[in-house]
Amino acid sequence: MEKNQSREPCRLLFSDDPMFKRVMEREDICRGVIERIIRVPVGKVVYHNTEQEVRGLPWGKTIRLDSYLVESDGRPFEVEMQVGRCPAFPKRLRGYQSVMDAATLRRGEDYDRLKESYLVFICLEDPFGEGLPVYTGERTCLESPRTAIVLFLLTTRRTDLFRPTWKGRPAGRPFLGAPGMARF
Repeated sequence: MEKNQSREPCRLLFSDDPMFKRVMEREDICRGVIERIIRVPVGKVVYHNTEQEVRGLPWGKTIRLDSYLVESDGRPFEVEMQVGRCPAFPKRLRGYQSVMDAATLRRGEDYDRLKESYLVFICLEDPFGEGLPVYTGERTCLESPRTAIVLFLLTTRRTDLFRPTWKGRPAGRPFLGAPGMARF
């Protein structure tokens, strides 16, 4: 191609890493994405960062969080873009949640100070192969689900949301569950 010939402009999708980072850098957009996905209002944000590095232990694995924000009451939110298949997806979720939880407590703080947290993965492919547009996970006890829900919701208050956006999603299920999201 000659230097003088014009090239077609590069078109990035929301799921492309440079675009996702750029869009999620804006606190108002990040808040809007989170609120549309989990349908929970986000309070006053005191910390917001893209590419946040978090390490649970000095010798442990460092995790890079795509878009991380914390409310004034200490409740953290994390949004990840999952473009490809991840064979160890459930273990990845467990690792991310563990590191996020460890990062919210200071040395010597009691576990009852652990805040409710939200870990959201926007997936381009169905991570579990069930064809569902949303997967919401909570820890439960098989022997006593009612007791376990109370126990875990009152202590860890952990919620994992998986928001698949794969091409084969059921008709009538808009991207991120809300019209107009593509205008970001």
